[in-house]
Amino acid sequence: MITILTVWNRRELVTVLTMKEQADIVQALQEANLDYSVKAVDLTSPATLNPGSRAHFGTYGVDSQHQYEYIIYVKRRDYSLARHVIGLPENP
Repeated sequence: MITILTVWNRRELVTVLTMKEQADIVQALQEANLDYSVKAVDLTSPATLNPGSRAHFGTYGVDSQHQYEYIIYVKRRDYSLARHVIGLPENP
């Protein structure tokens, strides 16, 4: 049975700044047969609530390795197991 992750049945597991970290976490979740979704946020693009932010500050000094922020979500019911699978301590 395939469950679609929605705002109502998902929880943010972790946010990372490199593709390597994201790939390692996704691989661990796949090996544990846990459903997940990844949202990539381009940190150099204008913010929705502040569309002029890039125009004011540009991308000078931004490490190209950290251009994206990867937010990884899992099912709410799998949250504790997912934290364990990727090696994070239990979170209240």
